Amino acid sequence: MDSAKPNARPNRPANAPPFMSFAASEADALAASLAPIVPGAEISPLRGSTLRAQVTATSAADVGIFTTRFSNVHVTFPEERPFIGATIPLRGACRMAGNGTPLDVVPGRFHVVEGHKSFDAQMTDDACEFLAVTVSNDRLRSVRSLLGGEPSRQIDLREHVSPHHPGARRFTRQACNLWRELKHGVLPRSEIALQETIDRLVCSLVETSRSRGLDPREASMPDRVAGLAAEYIVENLDRPLTLSELAANTGTSVRTLTRAFRRRFGTSPQQFIRDRRLEAANRALLVTDAGDVTVTEIAMHFGFWHLGRFSTYYRTVFGESPSSTLGNEGTQLAF
Repeated sequence: MDSAKPNARPNRPANAPPFMSFAASEADALAASLAPIVPGAEISPLRGSTLRAQVTATSAADVGIFTTRFSNVHVTFPEERPFIGATIPLRGACRMAGNGTPLDVVPGRFHVVEGHKSFDAQMTDDACEFLAVTVSNDRLRSVRSLLGGEPSRQIDLREHVSPHHPGARRFTRQACNLWRELKHGVLPRSEIALQETIDRLVCSLVETSRSRGLDPREASMPDRVAGLAAEYIVENLDRPLTLSELAANTGTSVRTLTRAFRRRFGTSPQQFIRDRRLEAANRALLVTDAGDVTVTEIAMHFGFWHLGRFSTYYRTVFGESPSSTLGNEGTQLAF
């Protein structure tokens, strides 16, 4: 019996993206259930076989993410879809073809399904299970523009990325972490954290899956780049800050921006942002009465969605817990 219904999780916050878990044995039911995150899929059983599928899916901020386990399923997409996809095999293997080029999908690699190319996949046995990410073309064009490309041009990404590519490992880790946090309903409690996490994921996908040379002129301006970005960060600590946005505001690439920060500040842009937000949280805790706000509210305001980690970071920098700072009128401002 085919079914598609939200996955009930009593501990999930009310504003968390809904999860759909469904099983299907009919092609039409499977296509209809997948339509919100992978519109336009044409699904049929392999000849002489019974189709079986199990899918758990959710979406947030123009990104869909889902796990699938297919058996005897043939999936095709026409050209010109409104999204791009990336598949991360978890176990088993299957055969895919992108624009007529065959691809063996095996664990340890990820594969890109481009929006302007035809796509064909055949999954023959229950061992084929993978995590998939879909990103709207509009979101991709926005990130491409911020990374220095022309948003009006179609995005050409490599369809197969080696597991040894550091960007592939980064993208895979980010996708798996995003899936876990969305599934448990933790990350969406902070809109800043959600937007920044998704931007890092999309940025990693674009930069990992394309070839882009660096402008040699960028090497001569690391201090200026880092300084401009640092000023922008300090002025915008209470809103999402993404690497692509910082790169756009400093007129450089994400790679050069990261190198500039390490040269001038001895740390990454992400670490720099976290440190400045810790300082801002410390200031807020110091000037706020304990009865007016909670540590959780202040942490979430500055994008710290994992309260245990926030407390650990805070104690490392300021030598006491956030709750101690909030309840101690005699604490001095720390930097």
